[in-house]
Amino acid sequence: MARSHYAVEKGLRLLKENADHGTTGDSIDRLFGAGVPPGTAGETDDAKIGSTYANTTDGSQYQKVTDTSSAIDWVLLLTASSEDDVRTQLTGVVAAPQVLDSVLVDDILEVEWEIHVQDDAVQANCEFIKLNAFHNGFGAADATLVDDSAFAKLKLGGAISKVLLVELNGAGAAQVMRLSVTGQVGGVTFTARRTRVTAA
Repeated sequence: MARSHYAVEKGLRLLKENADHGTTGDSIDRLFGAGVPPGTAGETDDAKIGSTYANTTDGSQYQKVTDTSSAIDWVLLLTASSEDDVRTQLTGVVAAPQVLDSVLVDDILEVEWEIHVQDDAVQANCEFIKLNAFHNGFGAADATLVDDSAFAKLKLGGAISKVLLVELNGAGAAQVMRLSVTGQVGGVTFTARRTRVTAA
């Protein structure tokens, strides 16, 4: 039985039947506001992973991919013509890891990310990488391992110091396989397009 809950001050909260909003994986919020989601207080901090946010200033869309009470919990969705064509972007990435994208383990078997990397300080320095990743989760069993392979590596200009890391996070219905990135002094912009393989 579907239920609608209008408990969010600036949006809509969807809950599983008889669920508790305090449990990750049991609710998502659809939020909106003027400007980017702050992530450090109020609705954007309380929202669970998978929640979305619309910026009423320019129409941009964001999705919450981590839950650390920080603005970096929210990533920009450039376009999303379908769940098999999702695009995200992070700018100004330095040494601290940030989550560029994540997918629920229960929903996918394999993911391919096409990643454009650009030096914020010298924008003529750029790279393109394809990265495939999959996990060993199945049915009611959580994934315990991931494997990934980067290929189709192209480069223009000088080298960019970066790290791309695929890892598991969480457990049960909330477990995700996520792509984290680190950059260099001066900042790096990562733009990714995700396609996926799902169970039949």
